Order: sequence, then C-alpha cells, then structure tokens
Amino acid sequence: MSYYGYAFESYCTTDQPLRPNSPPQGDGWGGPVDTNVQWCSVVKTKLGNLRIIMGAEVDCVREKFTGQPDTFVELKTSQVIRNQRDDQRFRSKMLKYWAQSYLLGIPEVVVGFRTPEGRIANVQSFQTLDFPKIAKERGDWDGGVCLEFGFQVLTHILRFTRFRQKHFKDPIVWRINFQPGVGITLKPLSLDTPECDEVANGEDREGFLPNSYYDHIRPQTSESDSEME
Repeated sequence: MSYYGYAFESYCTTDQPLRPNSPPQGDGWGGPVDTNVQWCSVVKTKLGNLRIIMGAEVDCVREKFTGQPDTFVELKTSQVIRNQRDDQRFRSKMLKYWAQSYLLGIPEVVVGFRTPEGRIANVQSFQTLDFPKIAKERGDWDGGVCLEFGFQVLTHILRFTRFRQKHFKDPIVWRINFQPGVGITLKPLSLDTPECDEVANGEDREGFLPNSYYDHIRPQTSESDSEME
C-alpha cells in the first residue's frame, strides 16, 4: 500500500507530467518511483514555551522555493470514500496529516483518492489549518489537546534528561519509545553498545547532529552572533 503513496508523489513531482485530459498511456503512468530521493527542511518553531529545531521531509513546493515554508505542499493518498467505514478511515488520517504539516509550517495538503486497485479517482487540496476545524465539527479530535499532549511529552523528556546530565555528567544517547495507551519510555544507551551504533548510523556526531551538518552550519551561526553584537 505504501507504494501507492510513493507513486503519487513521483507522478506529482515528475519533470514531464501528462497534459490535462490526455489519455492514459497503456495501463497508466509508468514513470520511475525512487523511494531514496527526498528533500528535507530544517525549521525553528515553538510549542508552548519550548523552542524546537526540527527537520522533516517535504514532498514539494508550489511554483518555486521562497526560502520559507509558505509554498510547501504535502502529498498524501487515501482510499476513495465509498461508505462510512472509508469515511472514518480518512477522518483518522486527518490527524496525522495535520500534525505532520502543522509543526513544519506546511500550509497545504494535497490528497489523491485512489481506488482499491490503486488508480487515482480524484485529487483534493486541503488547507492544513482547516483539519482541526473539520475534526472539531465532527467531534473527532481537538487540535489544542493534541498540541498540549506534545508539549507535556517534550517537557517531561527535557526535565528527565537534564536531571540525568546534571547528576551523572556522563555522555549518553537516549532511545525514546511511545506505546499508545501506555505512554513514553526513555532508555539510556551506553556509547559502546550496538544500540548506540545503530542510532549513530555510522556517522561521527556532535550531540545528535552529524558532524557534516554541524561543521556546515557553525560558521553561519557565528556570523549571525557577531552581527547581533
């Protein structure tokens, strides 16, 4: 099923799209689908009084990249809504669409509704900020409650890791797991264990950042600090 999503993304971002109303070629579009290609954006945002730097994949932009997320577009697929069960399935997906896009500042989500055979039947564009309104009208979920949950989780992680760092001083990597209905668990990983090697993924790091990124961004931040002085 995940292939449908990758194929939709590839089709929407191809350099040579089909012309409007043009007949399908053979069984349909047959362009390449490369799941290893991605473009990521790193942004500064806030959740409550927490300042967050986060990175995430962005599917595409409208027209051209402006340096800001105002033209970002998230691409999704969902099954054509034929009955109440399909409607409930899509309404549950709206929470994921909103949370993923809202935190990164993506204003638009384009959904391709597909048949069970994987053919796109129609395409609809949604404004990210409209998802909580739709959900609240239907009594599904509340965006404010979701953001508060995220804030409480991050606050707990921050307090717990700071306490550990203050009292033990040893360098450490944390693995965080979330289990619905149970909560989160934080597990310290020693630096010389296979689990830590898995997190590092073969890269030298400054904290959780790869050295390649740290070395690239450090001169820029130093220049910004000098200008502010």
